[in-house]
Amino acid sequence: MRTRRFWNYLYAEEPHGRGFNGASALGEDVDVLCEQYGLVAGIHGPWADRIILPYYLDGKLVTWTARAIGAATIRYRDLRLDSDKGETISLLAPKETLFNHDCILEGGRVLVVQEGPFDALKVDFYGKPYGVRSVALSTNSISDAQAFLLQGAVDKFDRVIVMLDNASVLGLGDSMRMKQALSFLSNISIQPVPFGAKDGGMLTPKQVIQWAKAL
Repeated sequence: MRTRRFWNYLYAEEPHGRGFNGASALGEDVDVLCEQYGLVAGIHGPWADRIILPYYLDGKLVTWTARAIGAATIRYRDLRLDSDKGETISLLAPKETLFNHDCILEGGRVLVVQEGPFDALKVDFYGKPYGVRSVALSTNSISDAQAFLLQGAVDKFDRVIVMLDNASVLGLGDSMRMKQALSFLSNISIQPVPFGAKDGGMLTPKQVIQWAKAL
């Protein structure tokens, strides 16, 4: 089966996979994950051996990024904004939108702002039943466009948490700058990734659920 290695990448625990290995009420987590978030396996061409993560804005596909599932010089490859070869092009750059933006439209108790798409996927997938949703900035900085989009969270969530990677002391500085940029959100706070994990994507399903219940 050509997609088995992609499924294994999502299912296996870190550091060899992404750890979506719990059991949801709807069935195997990876199957449900792919269906809910529109994940696609790149089989041929420039997207081969990558998992394609689509970015939707108000229900419309505007761009995607693709994560290599094996060793690669470039881990993430974004859809181009222009092309002279008739290829599919991006309507927006990732930094002009938010990964999983449309969860803001649905609302909830807590919105968690993170760096990478897989960070947001892990927290959103397992936190959703407890009212915890998550978006990703695609880097550790925020653009004016992204700050504008996050304004929609003011009336949709009780709290907004900035939770950047725990990689270094620099991460704390990034978080403080982020909080300042989002100071218009009266319900914003900064929190480190719980359980000493490097980022949200490294959390186990049980840890996300435990944390989401405690928020």
